[in-house]
Amino acid sequence: MPKATFIKRSLKLSYFSSITSTTLVLFILGLLAILLYDAVKLSRYVKENVGFSVVIRDQASPAQVDSLETAMRKQPYVKGIRVISKEMAEKDMRTALGEDFVKFLGYNPLPVTFEVQLHYEFADPANLLEIERALMKDSAVKEIVYPSSFASTVNNNLTKIAGVLGLLFGLMLLVSIFLINGAIRLEMYSNRYTLMVMTRVGATNAFIRKPYIQRAWTQGAIAGVAASVALVLAYLGIYTQLKENLAFFVNMGELTVTCLLLILLGIVIVSLCTWFSVSSVINAKLEKHELFDDNK
Repeated sequence: MPKATFIKRSLKLSYFSSITSTTLVLFILGLLAILLYDAVKLSRYVKENVGFSVVIRDQASPAQVDSLETAMRKQPYVKGIRVISKEMAEKDMRTALGEDFVKFLGYNPLPVTFEVQLHYEFADPANLLEIERALMKDSAVKEIVYPSSFASTVNNNLTKIAGVLGLLFGLMLLVSIFLINGAIRLEMYSNRYTLMVMTRVGATNAFIRKPYIQRAWTQGAIAGVAASVALVLAYLGIYTQLKENLAFFVNMGELTVTCLLLILLGIVIVSLCTWFSVSSVINAKLEKHELFDDNK
């Protein structure tokens, strides 16, 4: 096989292998990004469904109850309030017990209750304690009921999960940069003679880098698109099995944003790696006999 043909095939193979490795790395990064986003989304969902109950005193007048409800709805931590009247509580209890306990007792002992849903950023033990102290100052409030130990456990566990996934994403990003950089350095090494000849004839570093950077844009975009297609196909494959459960975590809009970020990330990483790889070859010391004798 002629040496020129061998070199062309080697360049095509190195170019293809560089795109393939970049695609695989971006695909894994995309999966980790979705898992990290799902962890954050699940954390918000769980925190907002912890909530607490405000038990109203029997002596509180309807005006006091209405005033307290109005004041609470204006608070930044409140996402929603469900007012359970004495009649609603009686109906629910009668359904649960299967008998009319009011007739047996002679009165309705169940109080008016506010079921409060929180915004996720306020659903931690410290904020819940401050909210309890503030509400207990109101004369209409009898007590605040919330699962303090559960809230603390949920907050700690979800924070750990998000932290681990974030750490894995960061480590994978570093590994991906090293892998992509290694593949591109091999490709640039195969072009070292061309680069060195250009430096010997007086070409500037910017002029030498330009075509390789432009090709890196294309290479990164191709890898990003390929990784995005693979990610979408994986999503659709899983969606046919989980359907609405998967849609709760990641929707197509969020998946589209992730794919666009993968394409942008591919272009940025490949371009930076190419820039450094070309610079290292340009600045390398290559003896005259290596430049011409080995390139026969």
